[in-house]
Amino acid sequence: MTHESETLATMNGSFVKMMEWNRDKFEEIFRKAHEEQLRFVNKRLERTSRALESLRDCQGLSGLIATEQQWIVDTARDYFENAERFGSIFRDMAQKNADEASHGIQSAQSDFRKAVKSDGEKAREAGRQAAAE
Repeated sequence: MTHESETLATMNGSFVKMMEWNRDKFEEIFRKAHEEQLRFVNKRLERTSRALESLRDCQGLSGLIATEQQWIVDTARDYFENAERFGSIFRDMAQKNADEASHGIQSAQSDFRKAVKSDGEKAREAGRQAAAE
């Protein structure tokens, strides 16, 4: 392997690791978002079902209005809680991913420095051998 190809191999290896890491993080984000959205939809369906049952059992206009108001309050609360949960999930993931990315960058820098140092030493040795001949 030539000196240039070893350095390029190190860079390519780091690039491939970065791309795989990014793909894994996108998959994780989409999976968590999907799970959370399913949980939210299920909760809303349950609450709407209860509201419909209450409508069936309500007496008069005041019962209808009370049921409707409760449904609106529950809906607003659920959407607010869902937004908070999404914010919390993404904030936690962003912090975790930033920490992982920082570690990955430091590792890639270290690998690249080692490859450059090794290539430099090999080039010097090759120069010494050529001069000796």
